[in-house]
Amino acid sequence: MQTPLLNSAIAKAKLEFPAILANRTVKIPTKSGKQIEFTYAELEEIVEAVTPALSTNGLCLTSQIKYLENGKLVLATSLRHESGEFIESCYPLPDIVGDPKELGSQISYGRRYNSICLLEITTIEPSNPQQWDEKKRKLAVDFQKEVKKVGLNEASESSELKVATSPNQSRYPQSDRVKAICGLLDYPQELAREWLNNSGRKQFDEFPLEQIDAYVAELCKIWAVRAGMNEFHARNSYKKRVLGDVMDGKGELHAIRLWMQHVAQSVIDSKAEAKSV
Repeated sequence: MQTPLLNSAIAKAKLEFPAILANRTVKIPTKSGKQIEFTYAELEEIVEAVTPALSTNGLCLTSQIKYLENGKLVLATSLRHESGEFIESCYPLPDIVGDPKELGSQISYGRRYNSICLLEITTIEPSNPQQWDEKKRKLAVDFQKEVKKVGLNEASESSELKVATSPNQSRYPQSDRVKAICGLLDYPQELAREWLNNSGRKQFDEFPLEQIDAYVAELCKIWAVRAGMNEFHARNSYKKRVLGDVMDGKGELHAIRLWMQHVAQSVIDSKAEAKSV
């Protein structure tokens, strides 16, 4: 089956996929008394991360249990396009089902691996600083491209980079603002300076306020993702909490501190909920 429309759509969707964290650690004891430790991204983490980009491009993932012609039971996951084109990945299930809970576990396991195979997903381990530094550099480059799209004089009101800030923020030196926020977020100053140099500017004050607002939002999103929050939720919670507080008259640094506490608590609650399932 030829799938030209699906191929084009998934290529576009993959460009929009956020970084996916390997958010669960497993330790397996060995017979020698040692243990094997590895991390992986849970199914919920993957689905939540990729669904917005898939939906935007007319794609979806569906799974069902079915029998093959040889009588084997499999979990079949399809990546489907609105045109009707699809590709499929199958995960073998046990022929004899005893405990329903065990079957449910196998289905979840199969959905995760089928999804990873169909979408060619790779995950990032939070404990790997080199991976995170490379991710932050890529985000800085991507953001620079977005700034060029917006323009140097005035950002489009319909652009996602356009954010509302309090009137007194426009009088705050932007170089000092970025420095203070980088310090609060523990974001390397050298990466901020690298982004500045790549943009052909000597100071952050040379940028329109809208572009600095967008850069700050991107730095905050990077911090939240590194803390363990899904990128989609990080972006939305920043808009709701930080920008909302700023519009209500709170100082930006204070609003970001409160938001960081919210993110940290949300990550803790999510991990606790996952363990209880």
